[in-house]
Order: sequence, then structure tokens, then C-alpha cells
Amino acid sequence: MAIIKCEGCGKHYSDKAEQCPFCSLAPGDPPPPKPAPKASIASRVAPAARALSQKAKQLKKPLAPPAWPPKPIHLDCHACNNQQTMMRDTVPRFNGIIRTIGGILLIPSLLGVAVSLIGLFTTCTAHHEVMQDLDPAYSTAGAMGATIGATISGGIFLVLGVGAFVGGLLGWLLLLTRKVYKCTVCGHIIERA
Repeated sequence: MAIIKCEGCGKHYSDKAEQCPFCSLAPGDPPPPKPAPKASIASRVAPAARALSQKAKQLKKPLAPPAWPPKPIHLDCHACNNQQTMMRDTVPRFNGIIRTIGGILLIPSLLGVAVSLIGLFTTCTAHHEVMQDLDPAYSTAGAMGATIGATISGGIFLVLGVGAFVGGLLGWLLLLTRKVYKCTVCGHIIERA
């Protein structure tokens, strides 16, 4: 039994085998044609690099001026039948009285949230100082009293702070505006997105 080299794949196998177990080429058959070599990475990347350099050259050209502020959009008013008199605008969501109530709610609410945060901080600080200065003989009763007092005052400040925050949020919602198209001649309003 002799070992022979396959002409197709170059691996060794027994001469008793009818064909190569690796590539199925029979002894004496011509080897299959070799595939064309794959293109190198540089030759595959070169077209993309050229395209990118072209884009970079185009970007070096002066750019058009920015589109800000946006160009005005003028629509025809169907209420007064004038052409291109509808312009973008913002208007309040609610009337003046409701907006005044919103302003009245908003400013004190912001102050209420700030005061409640300061109150919580001072309550925690006072509780900590009281707990450090307790006489060991009265530590149990003093600790319970300080803890109960801090819990009650902290809860009051927390409820006031949450209430002030909700009031401020309501005031802010009452001050919101909406986007519309408004006629410059008759004042007709159309909602816009």
C-alpha cells in the first residue's frame, strides 16, 4: 500500500482508494481549474474611497445659507376671502382670566416648594442635633419625642410641598399656548400641528 498525493487538493491518501477522500478527484483525472484570486482589500476599498473624496470636495463648496428662521407660510383665509393672509402664530389656550389664575397659582407654588424643601431640611437637621444632645438618663423618652415631632413636621412639610408642586403644575398648564394660523386681516384662527 502506497501513499499518493492528490493533484486536486494536494493532500495525501492511499493508492488503494478509487478517489481522493477529500476532494473526490480520481487518480489520473485532470485537476479542476484554480479559482481566480480574490481582489485585495485595497482594490475593493478604492472605489468607496474615491466616492468619499468626491463627497468631501463637494462639502468644501460654500453651503447655502441656513433655512432659519423658517420661511413664512401664507394661506388663504376662507373667512374673509383674502389670499395669503394666514400666518403662523401662537395664541393662549385659555382666556385672560384663566391665564391670570394660572399665573397666581404658579409663582406662589414655586415658592411653596422651595419653603417646604427648606422646612424638611431644617427638620432633619434639628432632629439630628436633638438626638446628639440627649441626656442618657432620658434618652428613650427624648428620642421618641424628637422622632415623633420630626415625623409630624416632616410630613406636614412634605404634604405642603406636594400640594404646592401640583398647584404650580396646574398653573403652568393654564399658561400654555397653542400653534395656529391666524389671519392678519380678520383674525380668523385655524389650528396647526
